[in-house]
Amino acid sequence: QLLIELGANVNFITPTSPLDNAKGSRNKKLLKDAGAMTSAQLDKKYNIYWDSEECEKDESYMEKYCKLLNDAIKKAKESE
Repeated sequence: QLLIELGANVNFITPTSPLDNAKGSRNKKLLKDAGAMTSAQLDKKYNIYWDSEECEKDESYMEKYCKLLNDAIKKAKESE
């Protein structure tokens, strides 16, 4: 809760989101109330999809995917 109050990005992708990794209904509700989405919801919203086959071929794919999606989230937040 403190991190959210301090402006933490509740949708930071690693390639999973905090909501994907949240344990317990209280934590999930707290994140959802702050605008958190699952990684699948974020993929769909920003039309950027995880490709596990590509990840196996390219060691830097996960980093590229995370940066691309996190940049899209940041840009959308800045334009609000």
